[in-house]
Amino acid sequence: MKKSLAVCVLVISSFYLQGCVSSATTANMINSQNLYAGNNGLAKKISVTTVEVDNTPLLASQVGPSELESALKASLKASNLLAPSQGVYVLNSKLLGLNQPAFGLDMTVTAHIKYELKDAASKVSLMDKIISASYTATISDAFVGVKRLKIANEGAIRNNFAELIKELSELR
Repeated sequence: MKKSLAVCVLVISSFYLQGCVSSATTANMINSQNLYAGNNGLAKKISVTTVEVDNTPLLASQVGPSELESALKASLKASNLLAPSQGVYVLNSKLLGLNQPAFGLDMTVTAHIKYELKDAASKVSLMDKIISASYTATISDAFVGVKRLKIANEGAIRNNFAELIKELSELR
């Protein structure tokens, strides 16, 4: 009895720890749809210069700045906004936080990212905005809660990038 209880605790702990140390993957955060519908001269003219993740230890362990930067660049490229080299405009971003549930069957996460778009030459700010976007992962996405939370984190960031691209489309 004592041995089977120890084995059960070990198995459950390994599932939990595996999910806790698993951070978001770049591929799952990319918004691959071309959502840019603007006619404002931003096409292929934006460079991503700074991508930060708030220093909260919990947040940093779930989303790394290099993965976030790669996903942001790929999302901008999919919408024909990323400059092939140095852009006319520079985009800085900072992941401020992820609002996450502690537990649940359906897990909704909201990602808050601050974006600043500037003219590279004059340093004039064209946009300075915090965008919040959500995503809900259900039990049909993943049975294990920490895996569902990871999916919701990635989806919230992907949806946040989609909202950014829509904002850039409407920028005058």
